[in-house]
Amino acid sequence: MTLPEVIPVFPLPNVVFFPRMPLPLHIFEPRYRAMVRDAARGAHLIGMALLRGEWQQEYSGRPPIFATGTVGEMVHVEELPDGRFNIVLRGLREYTIVRELERHAYREAVVSWRAADPAHTSSKAGQIAEIATALAERDRSDSTRAVSATASTTGAGA
Repeated sequence: MTLPEVIPVFPLPNVVFFPRMPLPLHIFEPRYRAMVRDAARGAHLIGMALLRGEWQQEYSGRPPIFATGTVGEMVHVEELPDGRFNIVLRGLREYTIVRELERHAYREAVVSWRAADPAHTSSKAGQIAEIATALAERDRSDSTRAVSATASTTGAGA
């Protein structure tokens, strides 16, 4: 698939999207409904971007976003009777925003595509799982040491 130079960008707080991962979304704002309709008529692509800083103050406008994101292909689109959408994106590739355009109510950007590294992208979920496991083990070890230290100072367990 040839990726376009310009993509619609959907900024959200608390959403980090990776290649090959599914992302279900419920689209209800009018500007993003228009984005989904336009994407469905075009390349079926939407770039996800993470909001940054004090985005709440400017949410109805164009709050700051991180420049790196992941584009997803719409693999499921369900338009609801009231015009809202339920969609599912499948992550394709990471991008970097070169500059934003202001042609629509929703955000669009000229992007450069980050090099596809199949070994790197396919192992991200594994890396995240490894980090989570390591943190959980560290927390368990810290808790065990804390209980042992408390027991030895109070004379418990002797």
